Amino acid sequence: MMVNLSEIQTAYYMIAATGVLVAAIYYVMSLHNQNQTRQAQLFMQLYSQVSTNQEFFKQIMQHMNVWEYKDVDDFDAKWGIKTNPDENTWWHLDTNFLESVGVLVSRGLVSVDLVESWIGFWVIRHWEKFGPIIKEFRVRDNDPRLFIENERLYTKVKEYRLKHFK
Repeated sequence: MMVNLSEIQTAYYMIAATGVLVAAIYYVMSLHNQNQTRQAQLFMQLYSQVSTNQEFFKQIMQHMNVWEYKDVDDFDAKWGIKTNPDENTWWHLDTNFLESVGVLVSRGLVSVDLVESWIGFWVIRHWEKFGPIIKEFRVRDNDPRLFIENERLYTKVKEYRLKHFK
């Protein structure tokens, strides 16, 4: 039985196409693994910021569990930059940390499920306690984007919880 040239070429093209398909699948899987590794690295960097800095963690817990205020003026009188710059700095570090986490989640660099598993309680408690203050500061400072990623992160964590923990 004789094999003609067109059959050989067809078989060659099929083998070549299969090779390209296998390479493409491998490449996509490799990109996925790289993305997972990058997320894990970013997550561990965030984790080390909180877990290795005892004073930072202590301040976060104090903000959420001890601080009480009636309104934005009371908040400003107790912890404003002019009246209490040290505490105000700690509050801004806390809030800016969550802002940074929110940026990473918004950009898809860290998944919301990782954040929810690790600090979901913090995200929710922080926004529910300080969201009204932040919203008033947005008005007073004429800056509608002030700590906007905190609010977005809160919304995403709440949505994630509603969807996954009914």
